[in-house]
Amino acid sequence: MEQEVTSQVGEKLRQAREKEKLSQSQVAEMVGCTREYISMIESGRRIPKLKLLKRLAAIYKVDIRWLLEGKEEAEPDTFKMLPRAPEITQADKKVIEEFVKYCEDYAWLEEKLGIKKHEMTEQRKPVPTSWREMRIQAKRLAMEERGRLQLGDGPIRDIFLLLENQGVHVIRISLPNSQLDGIFAYDPEKGAFVLINTNRTKGKQTFTAAHEYCHYLRDRSRGYYPCKSEEDYLPYKSEENYLTRVEKLERSLYGSEAEEDRVLEPPKVPPTLVVLALEAYSRGFISLTRLAEIWRMKTSEVEEILQSAGYHIRK
Repeated sequence: MEQEVTSQVGEKLRQAREKEKLSQSQVAEMVGCTREYISMIESGRRIPKLKLLKRLAAIYKVDIRWLLEGKEEAEPDTFKMLPRAPEITQADKKVIEEFVKYCEDYAWLEEKLGIKKHEMTEQRKPVPTSWREMRIQAKRLAMEERGRLQLGDGPIRDIFLLLENQGVHVIRISLPNSQLDGIFAYDPEKGAFVLINTNRTKGKQTFTAAHEYCHYLRDRSRGYYPCKSEEDYLPYKSEENYLTRVEKLERSLYGSEAEEDRVLEPPKVPPTLVVLALEAYSRGFISLTRLAEIWRMKTSEVEEILQSAGYHIRK
């Protein structure tokens, strides 16, 4: 009986890994063990300890109960699982939970207001097997998207607005002393969301927004991607000239070096969320207290703002 359970867990782990398009070697590196050990787990010759099993479940974005109880796999809740992702440190967790709350507020308001989600078809591509192949894919994807949006060859002056216009909500939050540059999160019912770490320079924030937009275009159905600098911007550290090329590229696309070095201060609340909440309040869908909660303000502050703008105050 024990061997049967071990085999079932191993088979489910193999299925989940392949669904995420990860190799055994990649997973072994992520959890700190050998490829052979991952192979033995998947073949039913070893049962992982609970700590390792939880980490594998987080990497594969599956519920650990599905692995252990033999039930049919339930649809994972991206926003509940995101704070438990292995890339999220304890120091980052509180901010990530705030990001999730913003996502939930966006989705709730859009449902209340009857706003239909604007999405183009996902362009699933094979996972690149080399740095050269990744660059070719990225260049082709960028050219195709620029053509679709009729952007020409010029620099994109406001990529945050571009993402919002394409149905991707941008939430800019400070993550001090974090390795995370950004996060992409997607749920078919709630929509697509991007976190941008505002502790980065203007050039890096813009670059991150473009990077997260690529996740939206080509692999959003995988749920979420916490993106770290060393993994996503410098994948081949042995290439000495890579960083120089990126810096030159950012200067040519996004402005002068002085602009790149300037940190962009985010609005207190995402502008689109402000508008959605105000519209919901105006239609009587939410109370003043709920409006204040969404705006992250005291009720008295919101009341003062509404009065100065000539709005009728409803409690």
